[in-house]
Amino acid sequence: MIGKRFRSLPFIFANDNYTLSLVLLLVTDGVTYLWGTDGPKTVYNEFEHKEAGVPIWSSNSTAAGVKDKEFFNITQKAYVETFKNPKTWMEANGPAIENMIQEYEDNWQSYSKYVSIEENTGYISNDAAVYKAGQAWQDAAEAGYNLYSYVSTKYYIEGAEVWKESNYPWAVNFFSNLDQIAGVSESYTEGVNVSGMFDDVKNTILYDIMSGTVTDVIGSDFDLTGIGSFELAVGGKKLDTTVSGNTVYFGEKTGTDYPYSVTYYPNGVNGDTREQFVWEINVPVESTKQLELTYTLKLVNKSTVEGSHTALTNEEAVIEYTPTTGDPGSKDFPKPEVTYTVSGGGTITPPDSGSGGSGSSGNSGSSGSSSSPTRTPSAQTGDETNILLPVVTLIIAAAVIGTVGTVYYKKKRS
Repeated sequence: MIGKRFRSLPFIFANDNYTLSLVLLLVTDGVTYLWGTDGPKTVYNEFEHKEAGVPIWSSNSTAAGVKDKEFFNITQKAYVETFKNPKTWMEANGPAIENMIQEYEDNWQSYSKYVSIEENTGYISNDAAVYKAGQAWQDAAEAGYNLYSYVSTKYYIEGAEVWKESNYPWAVNFFSNLDQIAGVSESYTEGVNVSGMFDDVKNTILYDIMSGTVTDVIGSDFDLTGIGSFELAVGGKKLDTTVSGNTVYFGEKTGTDYPYSVTYYPNGVNGDTREQFVWEINVPVESTKQLELTYTLKLVNKSTVEGSHTALTNEEAVIEYTPTTGDPGSKDFPKPEVTYTVSGGGTITPPDSGSGGSGSSGNSGSSGSSSSPTRTPSAQTGDETNILLPVVTLIIAAAVIGTVGTVYYKKKRS
């Protein structure tokens, strides 16, 4: 598949690497008897025709033309109904169809081999072509594609015999239910207004996270410097803030809601007494515009023992999200660390410029650094130590195949 070749290509933008969000869109009437990547392939069957003797055919008209309607599976109503569950149909019929393909596959219009009347298994080229399409759909799903199938009902005649000419119900049954394998699938009627049909596709391309909530428990050795330290940037552009009590709102208010908010709980919430904040994401995360929430901490539990010490800036952080498609999910942020050195006299020395804490997203395409401390003069007369102020940035980037949201910490120095 061409789509598979594209999947290995990185998308380079603004000196950063982004994984390209891939969408495979199938719009079809579902009626097929050919397949192949190096020229069309098919399987020919010999059968007794109701009017034309004993032809060797590969055609959508095979079902309508065969004299004995029980000779092939696809002319039998009960069998055609099983196409409505593509996954089960492939599991039940795949091995036999695969054997037929391996033995009798031929170039289109070659007629060099065929399934004779005596060797008939009940399967014909239509079964084989649908099976091949199902395999490609499974492969695309495993490769990380967002999948959408839209099948026309042009060749579906309600109430007609399954073998009637120009009635191919197996096509609609299969391709309108591909979501049972992966992705989204629908049928549509030609001539009917189909505006908005591709809205889900548009949302998948633009957005991976439709909304979400991040709960971040601050490390026990740190305190938030203040509610005013929170800053939020979307696609690199910092949003205006509105502060009300312990909540910061970001962006422009629409109706009664802001697009983003952060509520700070210095003494915990819902029975959890740990210091934490909750970041509400009320609008979709655009795949090309990552979110960056930045805040500043103060090291309050400082060691007095000379040497190097490491402290977690966050005990835990998790995003719970609603994706464009599929079920809601969650993903943990990593736990970044800050390392500092206590020298004689209790002086705290932060890491050298360019270094910082550590943290990993578990995603090879993402930055793995975390918070970076800043040293400021003592705030109190007679205090022997310096104040260590790590600046932490939570990043949510939506345009990553295989995950709905990639989260990681980014190095930032104030």
